[in-house]
Amino acid sequence: MSEPKKVGRRTFLNYATAVVATGVIVGAATYLATPKGGVTTVTVPGGTTTVTAPGATVTTTKTVTGTTTPTTTTIKDWLKEVSKPYKGVTVKAIAESTPPSGWIQETLVPEFEELTGIKVEIERLGWDDVLKKEMLDGEQKQGTYDLYYIDEIEVMALFFDKNFIIDILDFASAHSGIYYPDFDLPDLIPVKYFTYNGKVAGIPFELFFRLYAYRKDLFNDPAEKSNFKAKYGIELKPPQTWAEYEKIAEFFTRPDKNLYGHIEMPSSMSLPSDVDNFLLTYGITASGISVGRKASVENGGELNSPAALLWFKRYIDWMKFAPPGVQTFTWDNLASEFLAGHVTQGLIFGDQLATVIDPSVSQVAGKVDVSLPPIEPKYMRFYCPSVFGDMGMFALSSQSKNKEAAFLFLQWIACKENAAREMEALGTLCTRASLLFSPLAEQVDAKYKWNYFKVLKQCYMQGLNSGPFEAMPELLTFRDILWKELTRAIAGEIKPEEALNNAARGIDEKSKELGW
Repeated sequence: MSEPKKVGRRTFLNYATAVVATGVIVGAATYLATPKGGVTTVTVPGGTTTVTAPGATVTTTKTVTGTTTPTTTTIKDWLKEVSKPYKGVTVKAIAESTPPSGWIQETLVPEFEELTGIKVEIERLGWDDVLKKEMLDGEQKQGTYDLYYIDEIEVMALFFDKNFIIDILDFASAHSGIYYPDFDLPDLIPVKYFTYNGKVAGIPFELFFRLYAYRKDLFNDPAEKSNFKAKYGIELKPPQTWAEYEKIAEFFTRPDKNLYGHIEMPSSMSLPSDVDNFLLTYGITASGISVGRKASVENGGELNSPAALLWFKRYIDWMKFAPPGVQTFTWDNLASEFLAGHVTQGLIFGDQLATVIDPSVSQVAGKVDVSLPPIEPKYMRFYCPSVFGDMGMFALSSQSKNKEAAFLFLQWIACKENAAREMEALGTLCTRASLLFSPLAEQVDAKYKWNYFKVLKQCYMQGLNSGPFEAMPELLTFRDILWKELTRAIAGEIKPEEALNNAARGIDEKSKELGW
């Protein structure tokens, strides 16, 4: 389980105000100097991928030169040979303390060190501490870390604008001799999420979706099913709409049994994530902020639209169905409340589900299943994604003196062989399309007695997973405005509509200040 997040993964500005504010302004200035909109086609090692990239008005093609013909050489044999010049080098990485980074540190690092003689040190911290150290390292050009952990596209955009990180494609092109011929970069599902102005930030090793999770043991209990149908006139099953969800939330809220029908994370640090995730199911993308960086309905945004207002009123009202103290809940509480058996249903990220299905820490292992999130049919639009994707990667620091050795390590942790091992070990992680549509996906689902990868395949095939996203450095500032207004409504200081209007207009004003 990840370390407590003192600062929100999607607010970012609660710490080191001067440093981060400067970074946003500099990043925004660079961003504003480029043409906006368009499609970039990037030719990557092993194939071509087309991605929507801010600032792209022309087709950018990058081809990695050198040998890229598939080989029968295993990655272990290949690493043993190409790593010889780097034996004795120490690669230093910093990462959020998540189940994948933990598994990599415990399993893949020792194997890599034995294969190559390259030492790897991963400093695993809470998300806020990771960003603090990366910002300081980048600003002062210290070169303390060879690999930066990034799981936010706006952070990626800022790091590119400030030259903290380098384009992995440029590096691979210049170092084709240490690019594994069978690595197959386009097969990595999250690559498109980490593309900015025709550049790819790094190698992803995390990909989680926020799905609807529920206690299947309770949903399948004959007495519960009978009582639910008698009360509401419908079958007890995973809800397709938020109106159905509300009935289930009410039905399973039993404080005397320490059981609750809903969970959310309204803490200021995680609230912007909930805004992003839930609004997708109401037909609103990017927190209601337009490509032109406007949030109000008057200026083309959707943050204070009727759909957003319906969601926010429900969000506040449904706290009565959640465990005590929900007002302070963050990402960590989603996992801890669920695995303790206190929650019947809710939207939860895949990394948290990895702990929920772990019998060594969870009281409900084997009793949980997943489905697509409910939607609001009044406002949901066709072809609008409804499932939020969360992904993480390592990027090469521009100040690293060990880029070649670090690049080898990246290929080791994300190669097909180890991606398959990680998928089986954690049960909720699949970074490669070839694995998602392989028999392994069904085998892992059977192992954990649920349908996680079956649902992910449905998301993938139907285009329900959100992304690629608009990589805008300004989003860091916009989200700071957002949570401050919405938490006032959650505290009862102002009405929900007033909070959304204030946030939308505040974002519009800030956008104008930034030149939009």
